[in-house]
Amino acid sequence: MAGPWAWRAAHRRLRFKVKSKLSQYLSHLMAGVVLSVCAVVVYFSVHALSTSSAKYTQVRFDQAVERLRQALQAELNKQVTLMQAARGSFAASQQVTRDEFTQFVDSLELAARYPSIASIEYVKRVPASDLAAFIVERSDELPRYQFRYATPAAPEANTPPPERDHFVVDFAEPLARRANIGLEQASDIDRLSAMGRAARSGAGVLTAPLLLRQHNGTQRIVFAYYLPVYASGFVPNLLADRERLLQG
Repeated sequence: MAGPWAWRAAHRRLRFKVKSKLSQYLSHLMAGVVLSVCAVVVYFSVHALSTSSAKYTQVRFDQAVERLRQALQAELNKQVTLMQAARGSFAASQQVTRDEFTQFVDSLELAARYPSIASIEYVKRVPASDLAAFIVERSDELPRYQFRYATPAAPEANTPPPERDHFVVDFAEPLARRANIGLEQASDIDRLSAMGRAARSGAGVLTAPLLLRQHNGTQRIVFAYYLPVYASGFVPNLLADRERLLQG
């Protein structure tokens, strides 16, 4: 029969085993907690770095967009200044000749000073009732004159109705762009929309992107900027007068 000493020894061994198991459990638990905490810290650190990087990228993108916007605005402002000068030449003279228009555009030195501007053109407003006589007059003046619509692919769908005014390119410079003379632009819905808004507002209007077919058969995206010219020489105050006095 085991005595008290043997019982106490067994009890101590049992307590040691329990403490040992508990100590191992606590060690594993603490290791798990530490790993979990480290994982959380790493996650939030990575998330913070990712967020910071995304914000930095967004800031750089916004700055690039703003620089591009300012550059485009500056370029557009130059074009507006040129167009206003062209309008001023029509306002100062009752009749601008082709030679005068050519001299004016040549003086601007577009290729050297304004390479983004392909041409400066005067689009004349021609009432529907005057179109036939206008074509005859221009054909007599310009041997190679050819009246045609801006969208020849489907003339039956794009030809303006007989009662609507026509808007025909009458002057075009430099020399390489004179082939545009005779082009009726009201048949192009985007051009017509821009011209209408310009005429009603008295201010310049930029078109939506236009697909320009070049002489070599290629195509490129361009924009047209329309500034209205009125018979009065200035922008009339009343909308009715702007519509009545619009020359082109």
